[in-house]
Amino acid sequence: VDRVRKEFEYGADAVIMHGATPEELEPIVAAYRASE
Repeated sequence: VDRVRKEFEYGADAVIMHGATPEELEPIVAAYRASE
């Protein structure tokens, strides 16, 4: 989650997570949403 936020701080409009299944991304997305 910290790394995703850092990308937005660098000026990214979006973050694409290549090579991960939805099941692998679910806990990351949940943690990101919970930390907003």
